[in-house]
Amino acid sequence: MIETLTATLPDGAKLPVSAYAAGAPLPTNAGVYFFLRKDVLGWSILYIGEALNLDERSGKGLNCHEKKAAAVRLGISHVGVIALVPTAANSRFELEKRLCRAFQPPLNKLLVR
Repeated sequence: MIETLTATLPDGAKLPVSAYAAGAPLPTNAGVYFFLRKDVLGWSILYIGEALNLDERSGKGLNCHEKKAAAVRLGISHVGVIALVPTAANSRFELEKRLCRAFQPPLNKLLVR
């Protein structure tokens, strides 16, 4: 089951996020992805990344992701995606940095600055 969330940035911009169970197939287009934990307190963002192919990077490719072990320790339950982001790498990277600054996920220490 896919859940729809909204990421609200400090400037008021609202971005739709589709949350898939961790390890489920994801869209194969470019976009920004989130490692998420859902528990009784709600949703927590553990990590934010960008990819040319979301499924290869964090869907079926989740087992090969360099942050997987840390995300499992923090309780990853879902992978959220903002798909259809422009395929230009610099556009995805800029959105990734903007989201990291706004949400400060624990596994993105370098992009929070």
